Amino acid sequence: MRTSGLEDLSLLFQGVERAGTRVNFGPVIYLRTLYALNREIIMSRSALSVRLGVGEGTVRTIVRKLAQRGLVEVIRSGCTLSERGREFMQNLRAFITEPTPLLLEEVWKFAHSVGVAVRGGAGSVGKGLEERDQAIRHGAEAAIVLSYVSGKLLMPEVSDVSAEHPAFARKVEDQLLLRDGDVVLIAGAQDLHAAESGAVGAALYLTSKLVLSRSNADRE
Repeated sequence: MRTSGLEDLSLLFQGVERAGTRVNFGPVIYLRTLYALNREIIMSRSALSVRLGVGEGTVRTIVRKLAQRGLVEVIRSGCTLSERGREFMQNLRAFITEPTPLLLEEVWKFAHSVGVAVRGGAGSVGKGLEERDQAIRHGAEAAIVLSYVSGKLLMPEVSDVSAEHPAFARKVEDQLLLRDGDVVLIAGAQDLHAAESGAVGAALYLTSKLVLSRSNADRE
């Protein structure tokens, strides 16, 4: 893998292949699988099934597709990231942080909230409407899009969240380890899998815009 990570990130931006009526075999479920294996080192298909909220047959298909791309290996004790998969996840950290459960009972009624930070995304997010739509499209029931600029958490073109809700802002900053220029994407849902899928889907959408912008700049 090249150190930029841009070339291999392209597999996460490929069109979603629909299989049946319930599961999209595409970027979001692939990345959620890679995150699960990155956390646990080795997982059985049954454990992955529980972690992802999908059936074991679906897990077999996901693992096979990731193995074909050289990112996952299947060994006797279960599924694990390959060397290339570990490099991929290391490079991914330059773009997207790992999905993190957040306790946001003071914000909304949803049982689960998951936050992701997209590094350096503040200049590309606009009002965040497209990212919110992507989060909901991928399963979230609601989403919050924030920019972290000059030490302040902002709702783009709307309000200064750090000034108006300091306790909430500090919680998000501390748990997501924000850097200047990051965009925070928080998805809420009654189901944890839906919240995580929503956050990851929105993050991939914004990251794809950043990758395209950087690729275009490199060609100029």
